[in-house]
Amino acid sequence: MTTQCFSVVRGKRVRVTELDACGIPVIGGSFAVSDGFIQVAITAELESGDEFIQKNANGALCINDRSPDALKRLNVIVDWCRVDPDVVSLITINPVEVNGGSGGDVVGFRIQEGSADTNWGLEVWTGLGGDACGDDVEYGYLLIPYITGATLGDITVENGAATFQTTGYTHGNSGWGVGPYEVIGTNASPTVLDDAIGATDHALLRVVSVDPPAAACGAQVLTSP
Repeated sequence: MTTQCFSVVRGKRVRVTELDACGIPVIGGSFAVSDGFIQVAITAELESGDEFIQKNANGALCINDRSPDALKRLNVIVDWCRVDPDVVSLITINPVEVNGGSGGDVVGFRIQEGSADTNWGLEVWTGLGGDACGDDVEYGYLLIPYITGATLGDITVENGAATFQTTGYTHGNSGWGVGPYEVIGTNASPTVLDDAIGATDHALLRVVSVDPPAAACGAQVLTSP
């Protein structure tokens, strides 16, 4: 067995997928693919280990021990440069604005008070340093299978490009499994993940050879792979 080392460069595409209350992709639910993002930032939130310090009667350390830190969750921040109301609605509690009432075109979204109870999965495709050309193109693939608690950040309208930010955090016990999408293998013979996402898996980063999906404005219906 050989190990493939790789350098991740440039974001290509993101896909947001609707999850149910157990973190399982909703067949018949919604997903959206976008290239209108600036960056995806992930920071680890840790639980500090317990520290045990005891000095002896002479002031010297008698006991000096510490347990390891533990990962609690990942905080996920996405900066967006293109407004896709369906993406905002999938990630946050903010509903889309429909022109002319029910059945009309989606023309925006509303910002409402309340706590976020939406669940969503995020996939990110990147380039790789030293990309090959032709039929041997590979990509970096980042999967964050279970994100919740997302909120909409500040929106600034000024003499410049308006951007906005969404924040959320990961949840364990994902129901993603091997996924509802064929993301590995080859373009000619794509397939789902080889190994299912486990209960303690908060993210997956790997190399894939299947092209990322095409970006499109608006939500699409998720079907079985």
